[in-house]
Amino acid sequence: MLTAFAHHILKYQSGIKKNGGSMEVIANVDEKGRVTIPKRLRRALKIGKRVRMRVEGRKLVIESLEPVSTRYYGILRAEVPEDLDSVIIEAMAKWWKERTT
Repeated sequence: MLTAFAHHILKYQSGIKKNGGSMEVIANVDEKGRVTIPKRLRRALKIGKRVRMRVEGRKLVIESLEPVSTRYYGILRAEVPEDLDSVIIEAMAKWWKERTT
């Protein structure tokens, strides 16, 4: 993570220019090789927590990935007990007992 100060500097040093139908961003790379993707771009590309990066020639291409849970949501049906906490506690107690004996 960038420090608040570094983020502040990056915010003012990065420029977003619309180039036809695309956006162009100039951003700094910090000492650990990290780049902050500006909020405008993250929103426009619907970038969440995961991205795929690849090199094409001398270009770095970053693609947004949807969470696996979104892709498979609703495929499996399961009965969920009303008191799920007690089921989890019981399973953990059983596991711990078996592990220590």
